Amino acid sequence: MSASPPEGLFVGFIPDGNRREIAAKLTAERGSVTTSAQLDYPQLVEAYTKGAEAIKKIIEAARDSSVGILALYGWSQANMAHRGEKERTSAFAVIKGFLTEWEEYWIDSPDNQDVRLVHMGRRDRLREKDPEFLEQIERISHETRDRTGMAVALSIDYDGLQEIEDALGRTTGCREGWTQYLDLPRQGVPYKKVDLIIRTGETSNVVHDNAYLHGYRGGNTRFLFTPLSLHQYSGDQFVTDLQQFNGQEKRSGQ
Repeated sequence: MSASPPEGLFVGFIPDGNRREIAAKLTAERGSVTTSAQLDYPQLVEAYTKGAEAIKKIIEAARDSSVGILALYGWSQANMAHRGEKERTSAFAVIKGFLTEWEEYWIDSPDNQDVRLVHMGRRDRLREKDPEFLEQIERISHETRDRTGMAVALSIDYDGLQEIEDALGRTTGCREGWTQYLDLPRQGVPYKKVDLIIRTGETSNVVHDNAYLHGYRGGNTRFLFTPLSLHQYSGDQFVTDLQQFNGQEKRSGQ
């Protein structure tokens, strides 16, 4: 008998806005414009560290709200290709520190003993860029693979739609072409549709595409855009947004 999909909502979470916030802070302090691209390594680490602290609270809020799958957009192929080594190494350093804390302290605490980690993204490129990082992700995934509670799907080095369409030679409408990118079932998390995708630090309502999540999206997937940067977006706000989503679903009769 095949396993059943995790109970609870499938939520995609796109963290954004922390670099822009640090840049805006420096602009105000210096009286001259500082852009995100001009941030140095310590400033980038500050931005990503604030984001990581917020992610911890969002994971805990999702766990306590009976979310079944929480997909975190971590670092895209576009980031890997177009942002400099300074940006990649600062982001990866913070994420690896986050995972080290998770592995050593957080994941075996009583409240989190049923939470598991899975990876959504390219392994070949990540192995080339940072094999230690991939090994860390795979080790935690292996250690938690038998857990049946919330799955935290960490997307590192994921393609956008155009990269996948170019590789497949297909259009977005040919959904069968996307099945090879459905990572979760291969890691023991049965298929289910994404219910809600939240993006922080966004005012233009642009959907940030993740090819590894595309095959999970359906006609009923809802999108929520907030101008709050990631570290301004609290666990309480996450719960409020879930409650609002559930209320909309009840009113629509779905």
